[in-house]
Amino acid sequence: HLRSKAAAGAGDNLVFTQQSAATTAIADGNWAPTVAQFINGILSGDVTTGRTLTTPTGAQLSTACGIGLAVGDAFNVYVSLIGSAGADDILTMTAGDGNVTFIGTVTLGPIVAGTAPGAATWRFRNTGANTWVGYRIA
Repeated sequence: HLRSKAAAGAGDNLVFTQQSAATTAIADGNWAPTVAQFINGILSGDVTTGRTLTTPTGAQLSTACGIGLAVGDAFNVYVSLIGSAGADDILTMTAGDGNVTFIGTVTLGPIVAGTAPGAATWRFRNTGANTWVGYRIA
């Protein structure tokens, strides 16, 4: 659901997309968001030691994206760590199955005030029948 709106005083158009509320305050522990939470694109919570975030499977991602899914279609997932910081408070993205792979760093954290952000973005791109690559873009 994209819509355009004229930028105040600039004459340019801005494009907006309707965004569901963030899946926030994921409990401390290993994260296994539902496919709906994952493709919503915003996940946040606190970890107090090394934890994992497991993606949905490739088939789950493809099904959730719907019948119009084409090779090259993509969505972003933004992950934010909130709460207290500790040297071992690290979240590692893992694949739900062999049809989800990664390019780039899959770890996030620890949060270190002023030096290391507790957030990252991955772009998940469809590469074929039920196959996805997650690219670390920020």
